[in-house]
Amino acid sequence: MRLTFLALLMFALAGALPARADTVLMTNGDRLSGRVVGLDASSLRLRTDYAGEIPLALDRIAQLDSEAPVTLVLKDDSRLAGLLGMREGRMSIVRAPGAAAVAVVPGRVGSLEQGIVPTAAWVFGGRITLGASSSRGNSDVTRGNAGGEVVARRGRSRVIVGARGAYARDSGRGTEGNASANGKYDRFLGDKWYAYANSSLEYDPYRDLRLRATAGGGSGYQVLDNARTTLSFEGGVEYVTVQYYDEPDEDFPAGRVALRLDHWLWQDVVQLFARAEGYANLETIERSFVRTQTGLRFPLRKGLLAQAQVNVDWQGDPPPGTKSTDRSVILSVGYQW
Repeated sequence: MRLTFLALLMFALAGALPARADTVLMTNGDRLSGRVVGLDASSLRLRTDYAGEIPLALDRIAQLDSEAPVTLVLKDDSRLAGLLGMREGRMSIVRAPGAAAVAVVPGRVGSLEQGIVPTAAWVFGGRITLGASSSRGNSDVTRGNAGGEVVARRGRSRVIVGARGAYARDSGRGTEGNASANGKYDRFLGDKWYAYANSSLEYDPYRDLRLRATAGGGSGYQVLDNARTTLSFEGGVEYVTVQYYDEPDEDFPAGRVALRLDHWLWQDVVQLFARAEGYANLETIERSFVRTQTGLRFPLRKGLLAQAQVNVDWQGDPPPGTKSTDRSVILSVGYQW
């Protein structure tokens, strides 16, 4: 027990000391120094002071020695923590000073974390935006909108929660008022494929919607997930319940397809985003519906951002007195983390 305590203390002190360089010797004789920040089945990423992050093919590495402990998160969610090393194409990790090296198969590694991280922590990101306008005189119009989304990730689990709403009055008469919320849980089955459970609520009296609720599940494919682009597609089956103000209520099964995209057109300057969901009524295809959000984000400073977007909601065979398509152009400011 004393030896174990001393080993853990040494590793903890190593993590508290000023960062030291990991060294990589390539098969062509080049020697690189930096910090290992990523690892997958075929390459590792070395962060350097002189060239940023460099991807290095594992089959081109002759020797690797890390100077600070790392934690390898394997694809079965187990963890290996210690000093990372590589010799003659074989990777290993030393879990404590003087301990035997444990062989590591790169293909089993899901991610790499700095330091000793015994359990996974939730990592949160998201944003909230607000927009408002008011005019007085020949016209008397007030308009406001709000939106937000939180994404939490831990190991193979991902949770996405979002909400949006809008309000408008013209000369004291309401012309717009709607709100929606959604929640989704993703469980990754591998690097790309995941299963999901999804639900949403929507209210819009100007479209005769007292409440539209959806719940269901399916599978998704994470095409890209890197610093520049995240892109995923989903498909599944949902059960939809609709309560109208004037029309008879209804419920039906629906096939759901969805797209989610965030892409930096110019890194840290302009980001394109798109969200799209289509629900195909499996009983009466004419009563299907689609929801989309597309726009641009402009990061400002210290987490602040400006955002311009277009929301389009379409419903086939809408209730009498309502139109099938609603289109909104929204300018807003917000905060992201």
